[in-house]
Amino acid sequence: MRILFIRRGRDYSPNSAEKDAEILHKVSMQLGNHGHEVTLADENEASRIIRSYDCVVSMSRDAHTLQLLQDVHNNGTLVINNPQAVMLAGKRKEISKRLSRAGVTTAPAHGNHGYWVKKATGWSMTAKDVMFAQDRSEADSIATEMKANGAEDVEVTAHVVGDLVKFYGVRSTGFLRTYYPGDDRQWKFGDEERNGVPQHYDFGNQIAIMAEKAAEATGLDVYGGDCIVNSCGNVTVIDFNDWPSFSRCADEAAEAIAQRIMTMAGQKKQQKKEYV
Repeated sequence: MRILFIRRGRDYSPNSAEKDAEILHKVSMQLGNHGHEVTLADENEASRIIRSYDCVVSMSRDAHTLQLLQDVHNNGTLVINNPQAVMLAGKRKEISKRLSRAGVTTAPAHGNHGYWVKKATGWSMTAKDVMFAQDRSEADSIATEMKANGAEDVEVTAHVVGDLVKFYGVRSTGFLRTYYPGDDRQWKFGDEERNGVPQHYDFGNQIAIMAEKAAEATGLDVYGGDCIVNSCGNVTVIDFNDWPSFSRCADEAAEAIAQRIMTMAGQKKQQKKEYV
């Protein structure tokens, strides 16, 4: 199988460009070791050669590249993540609706511990795309300012008290890893500090269940997110995204991602045989 890997543009990797590139490289190495022909390319290179491959593994979030990926997907090329799912991941309000319909607990609209104001369309690229407000009045003011500065839409949700837990997963593989940014202090903009020192509340298998439901609801095969675990062990998903950097578990994740790609390629090949 000839596989094209498309790196994520640096603008979409704030403080994480090297980590994002590293996980893609590790996945390509895994598939190369399985005998597949792999090519890594930046987005501008990929646009010229994309139609020559059996499979495209992409971290891109660029609108033009996503449309190109959608075109080749519609013509039968296996694309991971599905470009429609990636486009969906850039729409916070729609993601929240889908997760709720799937039985995944998401942040409430109202609360007593402050609010988060987030750019609702696209991805968080600067610290000003996700801001904390002490109360609803301040949240409304921040939302107005975001829109005045060009945000197409904003989402306002209540702050949830509890342990902040990051999770990384690969759909239908059993691979899921959880980490506490408050312990290792690996974070993007520092917002994670709002939840304080982790208490390590017991959540059992609840994050794994929620994550798999979220993956099914959104169509993402390679995903990551953030959740809050309260003192009762209840889990609230506050963010769910395509292709994190997996920096805390890159080698294990690369194996699981490669296996998912090969499984999906095998399923697609079998479907073609049945169709013929």
